[in-house]
Amino acid sequence: MLKNKKLKILMLSVWYPSKVSPGKGTFVKEFARALSLFSEVTVVSPVPVSGEFQGKELPFINDSAEDGIRTILAYYKKPVFFNLLKGLYYFTKALKQLLKSSYKPDVVNAHVYYSALPMLLIPELRKVPLAVSEHSSAFISKNGIGFIRGILAGIIFRRAKVILPVSLYLKDAILEFSGKIPVEIVPNTYDRLLFNTSARKDAEDGKTHLLFVGSLVPVKGVDILLKSFSLLKDRSLILDIVGDGRKRSEYEKLAVVQGVAERVKFHGFLTKSEVAELMSKSNIFVLCSRTETFGCVLMEAAGAGLPVVTVRVGGVPEVVNESMGVLVKPDSPEAFAEGIEKMLSMLDKFEPETIAAEASVRFSHEKVGEKLADILRKQLY
Repeated sequence: MLKNKKLKILMLSVWYPSKVSPGKGTFVKEFARALSLFSEVTVVSPVPVSGEFQGKELPFINDSAEDGIRTILAYYKKPVFFNLLKGLYYFTKALKQLLKSSYKPDVVNAHVYYSALPMLLIPELRKVPLAVSEHSSAFISKNGIGFIRGILAGIIFRRAKVILPVSLYLKDAILEFSGKIPVEIVPNTYDRLLFNTSARKDAEDGKTHLLFVGSLVPVKGVDILLKSFSLLKDRSLILDIVGDGRKRSEYEKLAVVQGVAERVKFHGFLTKSEVAELMSKSNIFVLCSRTETFGCVLMEAAGAGLPVVTVRVGGVPEVVNESMGVLVKPDSPEAFAEGIEKMLSMLDKFEPETIAAEASVRFSHEKVGEKLADILRKQLY
């Protein structure tokens, strides 16, 4: 009987969308939505705030339902130093408030190892089974995770019943910290009701559009993308760049230097719905990151039926296969331009419905949510 009941899953994450940062940790929210199809999910997350926030006095805890999921966000004023410690304090405070209301989780699912830190400080949670879903690119960075964080990751991982990296690439990177704890891959997930082929249409200008979605930071390789775009033979192509970040002004200047500014549009941050709308009238999705643990936007683009040109780095080849797009070597504008030219020459061979079906069967809420729920249930029985 107990094995058939919906488990109470407490999801902890230091990354989660909020009114302060609506684009932060959207992939964690997708996990919560997927898991909520099979379990009763409660999310708790700390939210650092710089400056004023909607005229409200900080700190405060917002307890509400989002997409039918109880979501508790602890807003606090971000300090100049020691944000991790202050965030941990309010994270723990929100959890204690939840537990005082007689809430008792069956399993804790922490997204990113240090999201589980409050469990070490709250006696009521120490005996609750812990599953750590790992996304952090720190494990695969050139400088490594660092000595202190490495020790912390080891402590948290050894406290867990199971560790769930989003890709085989990330799994290989965390094995030295996980000891003998079981490690299973659970990929990221997307909303196929939002990203699908039902609304596909041609762009209003009748031109071929390439689309990039991501943060405008060095690791995403937008500089490589702009240089490769300038090498393409067809001068009627349009490049749409969605996202924001500290390098935006630099990339806007680079577009001018490369002579493509008139054909490149910087859209800034867009909501998921707005991204889905833009995908529906784009022709090719492009991503030339310097590294990726997974590449969530790739599966969303595929879900929308977009063929992909991307790079063979990190967990990307685990997301994009030959039926979905073209992969090229990284860090090379010339190679990326060749990949785009190749895609343009065979664009009619990529059927949107086929691409979308491949994404759905591997990464939909239903598929990933069921797998994650089954793994979490096994921690109890």
